[in-house]
Amino acid sequence: EGGAQPWDLIREHQLAFYKRQLGDRKAVVLGASLGGAVALDFAATHPECAPRAASTTRSNTEAAPPPRAGRPSFWRRAQAWRRSS
Repeated sequence: EGGAQPWDLIREHQLAFYKRQLGDRKAVVLGASLGGAVALDFAATHPECAPRAASTTRSNTEAAPPPRAGRPSFWRRAQAWRRSS
């Protein structure tokens, strides 16, 4: 309890890597399998960096990270959108 959780550490690492590689440029992120969940989470967490994301896996919501405090669940919105498509 307390301290950084695994998904928080992944998010910090992703942002640092992104900033080092691309600076302030925007990019579309793509992931496969668990990487798809990571790509979707990155785009939801940092829309200023990645306004769009894509996944090559049919169901990434199974590997969804826990919702962030104070933010609507991106995963619930994604599931609702997928059901309506």
